[in-house]
Amino acid sequence: MTQARYPDQIMEYIDLLNDAHERSGLSLREAAQASDLDPTYIHYILKGARRPQRDVIIALGFTYRLERIEVDEILLLAGLPPLGRSALREFRQKTRYSPTPKRTRKLNAPLGTQR
Repeated sequence: MTQARYPDQIMEYIDLLNDAHERSGLSLREAAQASDLDPTYIHYILKGARRPQRDVIIALGFTYRLERIEVDEILLLAGLPPLGRSALREFRQKTRYSPTPKRTRKLNAPLGTQR
């Protein structure tokens, strides 16, 4: 998708990112530090001068503490695939995240010895 072809849709996801930034109460510098991005780059994104990649939108979503559905909406408006369940599953596997204490394992225990 190009910005010239879908200007309303592009502006809508930029507006949503700007709203999320304002609601967060974070300065550009704080948002940049939390998302490991350059403050100038975030400024350009929020002004519509740069088109962020999918991982940047996701990082900003985490920084602004957006719900997954909000991040999905921004991604779709930007012409990118949404997070979906597979991304959540991948996150849980990579971070060994578990919603229940029973499923956590000791990090020092050898693999295959946990029950």
